[in-house]
Amino acid sequence: MGNSISDRMTDASPTLNALIDAYVAEKHNPHAERRCKWPKSLEAHFVAVRALWGAMTIDAFCDGSKARVKAQVQAWREAGLRQSTCRKRISVLRTAIRFAIEEEIIKPGQMPVFKLPANGPPRERFLDDEKELPALLYAADELETPDHIRLLLELALRTGQRRGAILALRWEHVDLDKRVIRFRDTEDADERSKKRRGNKPMDDDLYKLMVWALARRSDETDHVIHWRDKPVRSPYAGMRALYKRAGLTAIHTHDLRRSSATFVHTETKGDLKAAASHIVDTEATARKHYVQEVESVHLPAIEAVSAVLARARKAG
Repeated sequence: MGNSISDRMTDASPTLNALIDAYVAEKHNPHAERRCKWPKSLEAHFVAVRALWGAMTIDAFCDGSKARVKAQVQAWREAGLRQSTCRKRISVLRTAIRFAIEEEIIKPGQMPVFKLPANGPPRERFLDDEKELPALLYAADELETPDHIRLLLELALRTGQRRGAILALRWEHVDLDKRVIRFRDTEDADERSKKRRGNKPMDDDLYKLMVWALARRSDETDHVIHWRDKPVRSPYAGMRALYKRAGLTAIHTHDLRRSSATFVHTETKGDLKAAASHIVDTEATARKHYVQEVESVHLPAIEAVSAVLARARKAG
């Protein structure tokens, strides 16, 4: 791949648009070593960068690149752009330039110097099980909610799996006899991902849910989550409508995974290992990104200290 790209790049200082084009073309290649599942989404991150600097040659961009990027990030932030979005835009640009160096399109000395914006604060949104969760489940049970949206919601909350794993689920992965959903088998053999998937046993409620889904199985597709006899690629519109009917704001589908981990953590009296195992992730990742500690989890520790103080007072 490297020679074929570099052979087409005859300019010693190609434009950033040319470098981005080469990188995006590689990501559209289904046989690439590092396959991209959603290349169209990747292209969207380059839109702002192309508009600003796409016509500049790499050498021109290198001249003052650190100050240029810093000033632009500041302008984006002042315009109300989220820190994570600013970081993503600059990050994909850096990745495209590094790809050009690896493919010998440009020389290592043409790598511009700039800093990535700092990471934004971690997202901490999860469902309040006293008000928000009942409202969401009530809305999901209404007739207005399509079957595939209700099923996606239930699977996300009950299993803690990511949206991609649930959407990839086929009936061949559902073993009703052994009561196991084999999410691990939903990952493509050549898929390069650090996001692990784990098999899930079915309790009585989850088993009944899958039997209900099986009764609505489509003859046109083997996917568990389907709409109009086709697998669902993006449930965004349906989930957004559901959240709106439930009166919920600022919630994403990935927050259901965070909520599921938090419910396990709370119901197991603060067992972080159980919460991490539930979402098939490390304890460090679960603590940093998923589990949102509820105050009541720490009550036994407070009560333990109170007991020590009480004994000390009696001894005095």
